[in-house]
Amino acid sequence: MKEIRVKLDHLDSESVERSWYEYNGAKDIIGYLMTQENVNENYLQQYINIAERRYAELEMKKNAVDKKYRPADVQNLVRYEFDFENEDLVYVTED
Repeated sequence: MKEIRVKLDHLDSESVERSWYEYNGAKDIIGYLMTQENVNENYLQQYINIAERRYAELEMKKNAVDKKYRPADVQNLVRYEFDFENEDLVYVTED
């Protein structure tokens, strides 16, 4: 496997990272609510709806950033991942 790192603009990296935290926060609340007895189903459904919206927003932002930054010479892509600490987009390819 080979890694290709691409430096992201701070705002693009921050936007995806914020969406990632918002989605995971909603998902964690759902997990907590599901461990509780006598949870109001309406509240649970509200958080499920929020998590679904957050997931869709996250995926759209990830796809837009990937489209903006992916080098033309990336071949045999296995996956890409975000390195928020370094504000990089990491493409993992087959050798």
